[in-house]
Amino acid sequence: AKNATCVAAGKNGEFWVGTTDEKIYYRSNGNFISKNIGTRPIALLPDSKGNLWVAGFNHTLRILHDGNLSDSKIPKAPITALTQDTHGSIWVATMRRQIFCIDGDNIINETTNLPSPGKSVCCISPTPDGSLWIGRGGGGLVRFKSGHFDQITTDDGLPDDYIGQIVADNDGWLWFAA
Repeated sequence: AKNATCVAAGKNGEFWVGTTDEKIYYRSNGNFISKNIGTRPIALLPDSKGNLWVAGFNHTLRILHDGNLSDSKIPKAPITALTQDTHGSIWVATMRRQIFCIDGDNIINETTNLPSPGKSVCCISPTPDGSLWIGRGGGGLVRFKSGHFDQITTDDGLPDDYIGQIVADNDGWLWFAA
């Protein structure tokens, strides 16, 4: 294998490694298996249905399901964030300052629903209460809950409007990095 580009762990102890040789390696029944995915992976997301979402260097989003690889139907663009919410929907942000919600076969472009459209999305983090927290490059923090977006910026007391990473801890706190 070449150098690792990304790693991901599933809820049942499985894990995947994406590499520079356009493959993913994963453990199955104690053995490592490789799968050529046709692009250098930059992010991996195992979902609750057993699929693996692969964001590729060639601006694609691919889904590995039962050993078969398919492309998602979102527009090709560099992907900046990828997550699954508590309802099972997949959220994808792109460098083109777009954000999509993939709910089964439906792809919803939520870009124009975000407060302050035109700001980049750096990270997306779900929390157990059903909220989705969106960190933005210059747009502060956005919470999506019950179909509604709310924005928090430095005008509301946020120390910085650039949120590059969000991590939720086991005590219900959110931690932010610029």
